[in-house]
Amino acid sequence: PNIWYRAQWMYGDARFYGVTLPGLPLPVAGSNERIAWGYTNVDADVADLILLDRDPGDDERYRAPDGWHTLHRWNETVKVRDAMPVDVGLARTVWGALLPDPLRDRRVALRWTALDSGGIDLNLLEMDRVSTLAEAVRTINRAGIPPQNVVLADDHGRIAWTYAGRLPSRSGYDGSVATSWADGRRG
Repeated sequence: PNIWYRAQWMYGDARFYGVTLPGLPLPVAGSNERIAWGYTNVDADVADLILLDRDPGDDERYRAPDGWHTLHRWNETVKVRDAMPVDVGLARTVWGALLPDPLRDRRVALRWTALDSGGIDLNLLEMDRVSTLAEAVRTINRAGIPPQNVVLADDHGRIAWTYAGRLPSRSGYDGSVATSWADGRRG
């Protein structure tokens, strides 16, 4: 099945038209009759690999700046069409998901801005009532989405380009290589 669906929303005096993803209550790219917008992916570095410093006495524990933590583990059941469900074991650290394969013989966690608090939100719903290009750009800039280039146009023929999404605010390193964040000097 197609991942993109054409849709329209009408409530009060608001009108939204565009394409959306299953389950999302707003157009991802579209128009509100005054402003139109669309996206292209950004080739941005928004993820970090964090090497875990494991407790030699307990394989489930790792060190963070505030001390030792235990991996948070849980199971998810994935339903498979015409087959038996598959149980998948997952684990999370204070920084993000524990990846299934080691890196440089060490466990590694993934920190991705889209999974941070506020990294994804529904602030794009505010596009329903913007009427100027400046309002639209401000709304897009506040939206929590994976980083995207955004091109906008208004009903007077003016266009704009901006950037949407969250970028990491790194300290102590540039994110170019996997490293430990356990001592608090990097993050």
